[in-house]
Amino acid sequence: MLIDNARLDWLENGLPYSSQFDDVYFSRADARGESRHVFLEANCLRERWRASSINKSSINKSAINKVRPQYVIGELGFGCGLNFLQTWRLWQQTRAEHPGLRLHYLALEKYPLRHADLTRILALWPDLEDLAAPLLAQYPEHSAGCHRLQLADDVTLDLYYGDAEARLAELVTAGQRERLKIRLKIDTWYADGFSPRQNPELWSAPLFQHLARLSATGATLSTYSVARPVRDGLRAAGFTLERLPGFANKREMLRATLCQPAAAAPVASATPWFILPAPAPVPRRALVVGAGLAGASQALSLARRGIDVTVVAAADAPPAASANRQLALRCRLFARASELAGFYLHSFLYSRRLLAAAAGDIGACWHATGVLQFADAVNKRRPLEPEALAGHYAEAVVTAADAAALSRHAGLGLGLGLGQEGLHFPLGGWVEGERLCAALLAHPRIRLQRGAAVAELQSHMKSHTESHAPGWRLLDSHGTVLAEAEAVILANGAGVNAFTPTGTLPLETVRGQTTLIPETPASAALATVVCGERTVFPAHEGVHTLAASYHRHDARTAATADEDRDNLERARRVFAAPQVLSAQPTGNWVALRANTPDRNPLLGQVPDFPAMAQRYRTLARDATTTFAEPGVYLPGLYINAAHGSNGLATAPFASEILASLLCHEQPPVSQSVLDLLNPVRFLIRELKRQQSADESV
Repeated sequence: MLIDNARLDWLENGLPYSSQFDDVYFSRADARGESRHVFLEANCLRERWRASSINKSSINKSAINKVRPQYVIGELGFGCGLNFLQTWRLWQQTRAEHPGLRLHYLALEKYPLRHADLTRILALWPDLEDLAAPLLAQYPEHSAGCHRLQLADDVTLDLYYGDAEARLAELVTAGQRERLKIRLKIDTWYADGFSPRQNPELWSAPLFQHLARLSATGATLSTYSVARPVRDGLRAAGFTLERLPGFANKREMLRATLCQPAAAAPVASATPWFILPAPAPVPRRALVVGAGLAGASQALSLARRGIDVTVVAAADAPPAASANRQLALRCRLFARASELAGFYLHSFLYSRRLLAAAAGDIGACWHATGVLQFADAVNKRRPLEPEALAGHYAEAVVTAADAAALSRHAGLGLGLGLGQEGLHFPLGGWVEGERLCAALLAHPRIRLQRGAAVAELQSHMKSHTESHAPGWRLLDSHGTVLAEAEAVILANGAGVNAFTPTGTLPLETVRGQTTLIPETPASAALATVVCGERTVFPAHEGVHTLAASYHRHDARTAATADEDRDNLERARRVFAAPQVLSAQPTGNWVALRANTPDRNPLLGQVPDFPAMAQRYRTLARDATTTFAEPGVYLPGLYINAAHGSNGLATAPFASEILASLLCHEQPPVSQSVLDLLNPVRFLIRELKRQQSADESV
């Protein structure tokens, strides 16, 4: 998951020069003018945005749902981000001409600039400072994979770090299944890598084939290069070419148009149960059950896309961990690089960007203190070796440190013996849980309906002008309809087992009790979150939070004095001097978490479990059976739950993933990750386990 950064030289005129590719990053004469001419104007962006926009007041509602509500631009070579910033500026200037449209910008970069270098370059254009500042506030300089930056409700930037062809292959794989019918459709490509002579990998024939497969009908591509390999590769991929006047002293440039994208070849899948049905129209309204971190994050991701969301929460629902006074943000670590490790890494980074870059109440909830973790508190069965972590994770994410270094970070002596090590998460910190949930729900398109105990989900058909669209009703215990909409997302933790469609999911309830104690003159010096046998938070409003006991298969919500004493005793051992912490608890809180057997969330469309069990029943006799039939899923019903103790890190990113699927967008993860989180995985494993059990008899 590690990547190499760009190596820069600085010319005498103060401009950056790539020592890796022996080439300039942009025109010495007029970088802004070249960017506008070669990319914005050659692709006729202003006119195409206007043509793609929707006049909602003059067309009927069913037609609205037939229009793709986003314009997608892909860039080969993000570089210093100038093309993106100029595109964003034009988007702002013309927003009134394309109401309701969203800009989704995907950029591929193998060698991202370091943050300091990018800051220096963008300072060359002071009039772009209002756009450069939010970009720099979220800009990542490390870690392979997709970094999603939500820069405005209508502007999303996905930065894909790593080899361009490999990243594009993942996108193709994620969308090439013909039955899925939601493959990524790029409207415009900017081919702006270093010259083909210096960087042939970014101009290869296989890469152009990927571009064609990912493009919409009529997609355009522009580039400053008219080199023969570029022309031949684009033609072979199905593009028609035009030579246009180049910029400044360059005689020509290229514009390519894809008149008819290549049909996506059906893929024979060994895992057909993961193949989703053709997507329903983008919902105008959605219901979210649950107002904790998962529910609030999901509501925000949908509301940002223009969907009206009602969040339904019972007044007497079991207390959730989201409402804890203090919640720690750190990354779940893995000994080896994998798709799953990448999901948890990018979940952590997405939450950090969301919290650190947000204005208003969301940003006010965030405390960037860093997090320290004792080595034996990371994975007690299999401690993670510092060398393995250093081989996969950037120093900005996690570093190993000895007892002395950790104590310096903490501001207090920690209870680690000589030679013992721990981990430092520099980007970690903590939030005020209940306040954060309220801030996430404050979007004007979100309505919170409290006191509504949902007892039943009821599928129904809603009549529209041209079709019958599926919908759902939420009913209380008396059969009264509480709310209805085209889509429902279950985000109420272990409560999802209360509903018939999701009642068989293998959820485990985990009870945890936190203890509150007053700060002391000594403990007031604690500067960071410390995770040992218990997690000790810095004092907030004169009170420390000690988190938390851990009791599996336990749904009791009453606090006990024994657990307070146990929390205090274990928390004291975090520090070298046991008298650092007060011995007098002043309060406590019991919360319930939901876990799955594999400790990974449940995310995606809800399967029709009885139909799936019937369709794939022969797996119980032969686990190698192949099937032609895809999975059976319930239209309009989704789940975002079971985040366990990682909810602060995973729920916001998971919500973005699910919102992308509902809105027919490219999600910021590969198909493999979607499969790993799909709720049907447990049914399939159980069927195969039955076959294994039969063999052992």
